[in-house]
Amino acid sequence: MEIVFIKDLLSNKLLSVVNNEDKKLLNNLINNLNKYTTAPLSANHSQRMNLFAQNQVIYDIVLDVVNNYKIWELYSYKKDPAGLRFYDVVGYFYMISLLLCNMSYKAETLIKEIVNNIDHKYDYDLMIRILGFFKNERTITIRNLLETRLLDIKF
Repeated sequence: MEIVFIKDLLSNKLLSVVNNEDKKLLNNLINNLNKYTTAPLSANHSQRMNLFAQNQVIYDIVLDVVNNYKIWELYSYKKDPAGLRFYDVVGYFYMISLLLCNMSYKAETLIKEIVNNIDHKYDYDLMIRILGFFKNERTITIRNLLETRLLDIKF
């Protein structure tokens, strides 16, 4: 199975961006994703996405990309107990961080959907960790939902 990278999906969206400043910022985001070798493992890593999250055009593009990148359809621990994941872990969790930097109602709904579909310990651990970097009522609520869901997950 071939991995679809988030940076490639973002690159495909470049044509739809009209404003040159937005296009430049999206290019910067793509270039940054090319440099990262791990998912965000600290609050500083997640905060790298704050600049991009403040731009509504970039935010909406990322929201669309993540919404259509259903990791539970690309990979399921139940289907592959060996633990191989066929998705862009680094890009995906950086995009989650970007959405959390400036969380809209749509992003909150999407992240709750993701939380309700996580079925792998590694993904669970990353999501819990990243949610912990954002100390606001909405992320705390989502983190509590994920922690409650842990009781239902069979790793």
